[in-house]
Amino acid sequence: QSFDRRALGLSAGRGESMLLELRDRLRLQGELPLLPSGWKAEVEQQQAGGSSFGGDFLLATVTDDGRSMELVLVDVSGKGVEAGTRALMLSGALGGLLGAVPPAGFLKAANDYLIRQEWGEGFATALHLTINLVSGHYRITNAGHPPAVHYAGGTGVWQVVEPKGMVLGLLPDAEFGWVEGELRRYDA
Repeated sequence: QSFDRRALGLSAGRGESMLLELRDRLRLQGELPLLPSGWKAEVEQQQAGGSSFGGDFLLATVTDDGRSMELVLVDVSGKGVEAGTRALMLSGALGGLLGAVPPAGFLKAANDYLIRQEWGEGFATALHLTINLVSGHYRITNAGHPPAVHYAGGTGVWQVVEPKGMVLGLLPDAEFGWVEGELRRYDA
């Protein structure tokens, strides 16, 4: 319907405009911060099935006077508008936690928040990454999300980085696995 309206030169309906604005706010929150010289970051994110609004989002911040970056990639359960509206709410809450709580406690704090929401069948998966922008040391903590991948620029080898952890919002005392490593020049 939206495509047909645009093709005819008609404006979007009020409800549709609101959803598009929410989608745009979610994307703005996911913009990467400026990084110090020598560091480069890019994001490519698309919703499953080509939907314009969904439950995936990214948040990032530079902390420690520019010496560290924290990033969290989240996928809220469900599809479409339901997942998108919960993602928007969760992105605001997690955005407030990112950089405000110690990195080792971030997913626990996120899990506590989701438990308090009493979403019933709703949950979220997340990968939390901290990178020391001076040394390249990183730590990835996982809450039921698909794994990260580390590309070693010196050898051209891709390696799955797969810490195991429970999804967010299901168990109050969930544990989250973590892996540490180092990003060197030309790594990704």
